[in-house]
Amino acid sequence: MLLETDEGDKEEGENPTFFHVLLMQKRRNARVIQRIHNEHGRDQSSPTGILYVFATYLRRKYQHIDIDGECIFVMVEAGPRTTRNPYG
Repeated sequence: MLLETDEGDKEEGENPTFFHVLLMQKRRNARVIQRIHNEHGRDQSSPTGILYVFATYLRRKYQHIDIDGECIFVMVEAGPRTTRNPYG
């Protein structure tokens, strides 16, 4: 049986005991996302489905936001006209 270990879990020349191997596998499995809900509330449990949900979320979160130039002008006009010199 071939056991894969994380690089950070084992030092050079160290042979892990069976207990440590089980502990590493348990820790690795605890970090794995098993299922996630998409935007429609449906469960996604396949790796492709989970990846698609995350990609869709991030694409929407960081998409371009259209800005109305007139609103920017109104905000600039609402601010103070002059600035004071803090040094005198």
